Amino acid sequence: MLNQKAFKPSDTEYLVDLWERSVRKTHLFLSERDILSIKNDIPNHLNNLDVIIWETLDGTIVGFSGIYKTHLEALFIDPVHFRKGYGKYIIRTLINEFGIKTVDVNKDNKGAFEFYKSLGFMVESESAIDNEGRNFPLLHLILE
Repeated sequence: MLNQKAFKPSDTEYLVDLWERSVRKTHLFLSERDILSIKNDIPNHLNNLDVIIWETLDGTIVGFSGIYKTHLEALFIDPVHFRKGYGKYIIRTLINEFGIKTVDVNKDNKGAFEFYKSLGFMVESESAIDNEGRNFPLLHLILE
């Protein structure tokens, strides 16, 4: 259904733009200032993760994922490809091929929580701040 493409530094600008488009549609709890601040951190995060770019068979980029060991650090889908089954396909592939077992979700991102819950993840714990110390509570999910 989707091809996997390895991340190259030359992909950074495109993926940061895709991240921003996705976040603006899904992270409605973030202010403009929050988005711009976090956006500046994205290139560093991309360089510290195993990033996979997901493409359709004709080469159209659907989104990207970033993993560290068995933890899904990032999954962002281009909004033009929302609700087409790509997210589920990517998560199932990451579980089956890469052994993903955990993911963190912003507590205020109800849609993401329901998405991961529908794929077999459950809340293991919760923290009051995100991994960068910002006041965005996280739900730490584990695959059942």
